[in-house]
Amino acid sequence: MSKTSSSMLESPRLQRLERLADTQEIRDALTRYCRGTDRCDFELAASAFYRDSTENHGPFVGTSHDFLAMVMPLLRQYEGLFRYITNLSVEFDGDKAVSESYWVAILRDVTTDTVQAGRYLDRWERREGEWKIAARLAICEWCRTDIRNAFPFPHEAEAIMKFAKRGLEDPEVRAVIGLV
Repeated sequence: MSKTSSSMLESPRLQRLERLADTQEIRDALTRYCRGTDRCDFELAASAFYRDSTENHGPFVGTSHDFLAMVMPLLRQYEGLFRYITNLSVEFDGDKAVSESYWVAILRDVTTDTVQAGRYLDRWERREGEWKIAARLAICEWCRTDIRNAFPFPHEAEAIMKFAKRGLEDPEVRAVIGLV
């Protein structure tokens, strides 16, 4: 195979690898957002958005940073927060992209367990080499709330909850998994 033929084959492969890396960077940003909201960590959640990004989150329409500033105190009422991104599709157009990501959120307060599911429709931009959300439309497809502990763990299985809401920064957690 000639040198020209070889580099022609590498070009589409290189483009596919770049798209894979771009998709992973977008997935990482969505993961930071979820982790930040679940831990009520404004800076971590906000790191997925440009400062001038817009947010349409049901009754809230404004900047993403203003939305997060408003919602963080509300999220602190929950004893447990779990937000998951499941399916993700991304379409690229140079340094711009649009994505649709499915999400599931589980919220536990003093009396109830709530499960919500929906989609984020995001417009992304790569500025200075970094992908972040420039605009978001959040959609909730369904929601269910149950009385807390209506379906309790089997006898003594509650012990697995000992480390709930504690992460790798917790000294006891670090000791248990051998990081100390």
